[in-house]
Amino acid sequence: MTTITPKAAASLPLLFDFILSPEPPDAGIVGEGLLPPLPLLVSRSGNEPPLRLVWGRHIAEAALAAEVPELRVREFTKEELDPENALLLCLMMEHRRDRYTALELEKLAVILAEMNRKDLEERVAPLVSSTGGIRQASRRLALRQDLRRLAREEKIDLKTAETAAGIPEEIVRILEAVIESLSFSERRIFLKTLAEVLIRGVPEGAESFARRIADSSAPLDEVHRLRHPELSSMEDRFRDISSRILKGSGVTLRPPPYFEGRRFSVSFEFESPAMLDRKLKALGRLRDEGGDLYDLL
Repeated sequence: MTTITPKAAASLPLLFDFILSPEPPDAGIVGEGLLPPLPLLVSRSGNEPPLRLVWGRHIAEAALAAEVPELRVREFTKEELDPENALLLCLMMEHRRDRYTALELEKLAVILAEMNRKDLEERVAPLVSSTGGIRQASRRLALRQDLRRLAREEKIDLKTAETAAGIPEEIVRILEAVIESLSFSERRIFLKTLAEVLIRGVPEGAESFARRIADSSAPLDEVHRLRHPELSSMEDRFRDISSRILKGSGVTLRPPPYFEGRRFSVSFEFESPAMLDRKLKALGRLRDEGGDLYDLL
């Protein structure tokens, strides 16, 4: 065990650079000098810095700000602390399970991929996340940058992001404002449906196709029509007929799901004989004027 000034410790290069948002140490602990020894990796190779900080730059910076005169350090050689165990030590000292940012997890996933040790990933995973954070970060890294950002910011889930990989980047860029304006569940439906539309190709240029959706007053409905043109046409026809006959009556007419079946249903409420009479008259109009409805089935 030896000591080093906080300024010197804070200026040391990091062995691992994935920690971006460390939690600051308690001010009282810093002021009393009750800080853990900082682990240093010593190298005698001319190709590497002679000293690298395994963990604790935020500790050194807090100590420097508090004018702590010196910090305890523990020096390790590569024989005493190989890179894999250095990473485990760093994570154990960070002690921030389930509180790492998405970007930190992605940077850590890159480090693990470079080490190429499946057994190490299995040891690291429970120190980092209880919900498969490393595995999810690896899946995000496989995504295109625009979709990775949406998944990292939790605007879409990973499965949706992977499904949306079939949507050209140019189209996602043009539709960015639309995507941002939707709720989480609407985004999932929108991107999934759009990806299904594009499986069949686009009969026009990608830009004009995307602009048509972006300029629509109801983009979610627009991609639904593109995905199910025949069903959408039937829905529009149904709305026209039912509105013409029943508008303002308080009677609700429903078709069978996806117009597959032979039965419509109606619902209404009433609170007096006179109101019931009006509903029945509306149903009479439906009986007499609704013949076109049956052509939809």
